[in-house]
Amino acid sequence: MRGNSSFFIIFCLILTLGLVQAYQAFENYFSARGELQLQQTLLKKNLEQEKLKTALVANQFQDFRQSIAQNFPESSYEERNLLSAIRIPAQEKNLNSQSLMAGAKADFRDKNYTSAIAKLNHLLKKYPASSAQVEARFLLAESYFLLGELDSAIENIDLMTARYPDHPLTGHILLRLGQIYEARRRPAEARSVYHMIQENFKDQSSLVLQSKKNEGRVED
Repeated sequence: MRGNSSFFIIFCLILTLGLVQAYQAFENYFSARGELQLQQTLLKKNLEQEKLKTALVANQFQDFRQSIAQNFPESSYEERNLLSAIRIPAQEKNLNSQSLMAGAKADFRDKNYTSAIAKLNHLLKKYPASSAQVEARFLLAESYFLLGELDSAIENIDLMTARYPDHPLTGHILLRLGQIYEARRRPAEARSVYHMIQENFKDQSSLVLQSKKNEGRVED
């Protein structure tokens, strides 16, 4: 009897151990499956949110296009520029800036400096990427100088010096800056400007020669 009882107890222990291990296996399986399902659910939610964001952006862009179409005539340059900027060739984008520059030059030649200044300021503000920026800034500073608006001339000369330090037109407009300092009886600053021209524009012989000539007449 004792032998049978011991055998039965051992059998029960083995069976219990097997059931415990089976339960743990099932629990791990369903736990991993549950985590996978949770991850899939989160991914689906994220995908739905991204789709919603994309739809919202598309709607906002369509609204923007419609508002632009309402604000400008159907065939206007502004509408084409705003709605199809990527597809417009660079030459077409520069048409209006070139037209403004041509008008400003004509005004400058006719000594209508006030009108030239208006056109040049408009060009510089509306077409910041135009290839005419350097020349426009030069003519603007020169126009202010010839009108006697020296502070405005200095402001634009400073902008040229900062943005286009090596451009030949910057060297020429610096001659004007030296003349302004001469007129304001600031000889040290005038000489400093002329020295700057001689150091930075050595390859511009006529410019260097003129700066030396101007420097020679500076009086303390």
